[in-house]
Amino acid sequence: MHTLVAAFSALAERFSDVWLLVVGDLEPHRGQLDARTLQTLSTHPRIRRVPFTDQIERCYAAMDLLTLPTRREGLPYVLLEAAALGVPVVATRVTGCVDAVVDGETGLLVPPDDPDALRAAIEGVLSNAGLAQRLGQAARERVERAFSADRLIEAHLALYAAVRGSGGQVG
Repeated sequence: MHTLVAAFSALAERFSDVWLLVVGDLEPHRGQLDARTLQTLSTHPRIRRVPFTDQIERCYAAMDLLTLPTRREGLPYVLLEAAALGVPVVATRVTGCVDAVVDGETGLLVPPDDPDALRAAIEGVLSNAGLAQRLGQAARERVERAFSADRLIEAHLALYAAVRGSGGQVG
């Protein structure tokens, strides 16, 4: 969260129309956040926090871009959901995110814990409508092709067949 808040703070100084929407409950992570980050999250006039919601599509509709500056992830569904809706993404180059985002094609990947790289990538997408549209469209097409329910069922059936054919031995 520190990386995101630092990148946003730099963007907010340069652009009067940039806002940060933080979706989800911060309480479980509060102990991991430094005092300055917590203060900024609580007091910055252009940061809005939305607790857990079952109407997440309304949040995506409000976004020009989604960013996930994480240090580690499984397969981050938030990136796939954004992609399915054509929302361009900027994420960190870590396990999980690299499976969901093809850098430069379906989104942008930056090093973890690098607020300057995150800020530059966000600024690049927000200042180039053509790039934002291309990334969002390519991401949507990739999600439909690679992560659709039919594709996931096919992959699971192939895995089951491989395990069954090996007598249950994996690896």
